[in-house]
Amino acid sequence: MLINLKNHLHWAIYGTGLFLYFYLLIQSSVVFSLIWLLFILYLWLLTSIILEQYCFKSTLYVFCWSGIVVAISLFFIYGVEQVPLPVGAVLFNEEGILLTLLLLFVFSVPLLVYNNQNITATAFVKNTTNKPLKPTKTDLSQEASVVSEEWEEASLEDLESGSYEPV
Repeated sequence: MLINLKNHLHWAIYGTGLFLYFYLLIQSSVVFSLIWLLFILYLWLLTSIILEQYCFKSTLYVFCWSGIVVAISLFFIYGVEQVPLPVGAVLFNEEGILLTLLLLFVFSVPLLVYNNQNITATAFVKNTTNKPLKPTKTDLSQEASVVSEEWEEASLEDLESGSYEPV
C-alpha cells in the first residue's frame, strides 16, 4: 500500500491542484488561480523528485497540458463576451483570442517536437541497414519462410506429453 502511495502521490497532488485551480478560477480572480497553478506545478515537481518518480516525459506533458488548460481558460474569460442584446449572443474579443492562440502555440510546440524526435529516432534505429522502410513482397515471403523453418506445430501427442517449449 505504501509503495502504491509513493508511486502516485505526486499525481494525486497534481489532480487536486487542478481541481482547486478551476475552483479558484470560478470563485476568485484569474491571477490568484494562476499563482496557485504555478505553486502546484512546483510542488508536483519537487514531490516527484523526492519520491524518485521523476521522468522528463511526464514533466513535459504536465507543463504543456497545464499551459493548454490555462490557454483554454483565458479564452473563455478574455476571448468571449456576452452581449445583453440579443439575448444569448456572444462577442469575440480579438486580443483575448490572440493571447489564447499564442499560449496554445507556445505550449503545444514542445509536445510536437518531442513526439516528432521520438518518431524519427525510432525510424532511424529500425532502418540501420540499407533496406527500405516499407517491406517488399520478397521480404515478407522470406520472413514467412524463416518462421516456418524454425518452428513446427505441436501435435496432440506433444501437447499431452508436455515435452514442448511454449513461447
